[in-house]
Amino acid sequence: MLEQVQEAPQSSEPRKVSVQQKVTYPSEHLQKYARRNGFGCEYEVNMDKASFLFRCKLTVGEWTTVTEAKSKKEAKHAAAVNMLKQISVIKWKERESWGLPREGEQCNAYLNNLATLVPCRLPQRPSDVSDCHLESTPRTGHIMELKRLCGKRCLKLRFEVNASQDGKVTAVACLCDGRRFTGEGPSKRKAMAAAAFECIKAVKFEISVHAT
Repeated sequence: MLEQVQEAPQSSEPRKVSVQQKVTYPSEHLQKYARRNGFGCEYEVNMDKASFLFRCKLTVGEWTTVTEAKSKKEAKHAAAVNMLKQISVIKWKERESWGLPREGEQCNAYLNNLATLVPCRLPQRPSDVSDCHLESTPRTGHIMELKRLCGKRCLKLRFEVNASQDGKVTAVACLCDGRRFTGEGPSKRKAMAAAAFECIKAVKFEISVHAT
């Protein structure tokens, strides 16, 4: 005796794509799906000496976008997000082939999630995540941040670095108005970062902090 099995009717509603599960870093997403669609991603990154910002020109096939950010990585990620936004409009019928949700609302939500990943560096260790948000400890990125800040405020900046016999390195960030900010570290770069961090707090928030 054969048993009849009744198949459940297929839903006519479009299958929803989980935005949270698909989110990855924008440059990685674009690289992956551009390659699948037969395109290459060409990044051209330069630093604007006037603004101390990194400018990224991204070309994928016949599409081009230009973005600016405080670091090369942030500029590249912002360019990747902009490029995906262009593709989602131009190739709206082929969104799924670019790893994007088919429905417009879900696609926008996914791209917005990608955009929120741009400001932070890709974390290599747990402390990187907290540094990115809290900015409570010196990091090498503060050196470039200080240069940008001084450039905007027309302040001349120079660093003095000295190493002691015990291996400790001392750096002094000297401003043209006479203020000096001292930092120490196990290397020249880290000592300069510590000095830059102290200087940023004074310049950015107008606090008169003088090195002793």
